[in-house]
Amino acid sequence: MTEKKSSTDTTIETIELAKVHIYSENAHEKHTSAITNAYAFFLGIFVVLFSFLLEKAIPLSGFAIGSAVLLVGTVYERYLVEKHFKKDLNRISEMIEQIKAGKELGSLENLLKS
Repeated sequence: MTEKKSSTDTTIETIELAKVHIYSENAHEKHTSAITNAYAFFLGIFVVLFSFLLEKAIPLSGFAIGSAVLLVGTVYERYLVEKHFKKDLNRISEMIEQIKAGKELGSLENLLKS
């Protein structure tokens, strides 16, 4: 009887760990997508500004100001994404601690919504 209970506990723990794994993969995907999009936006606008500079459509000072504003915006976006990712990592750590304590996490849908 104890062997069956132990097997059931292991199965439940495995399912809960799979939920944590799916949640962490989702968090990682959101993080990498947001960072990639921010850098792609920066690079795209920078190339446009540079081409305007080469065509003498904007002065060097306009290019410098535009590039600086763009860079500051990109750095700030990166900061916000990293801050959100750290919250997700803390949430993952809390979930692991709940599993170690023998508690269930709830449905995967609810975990991904939060």
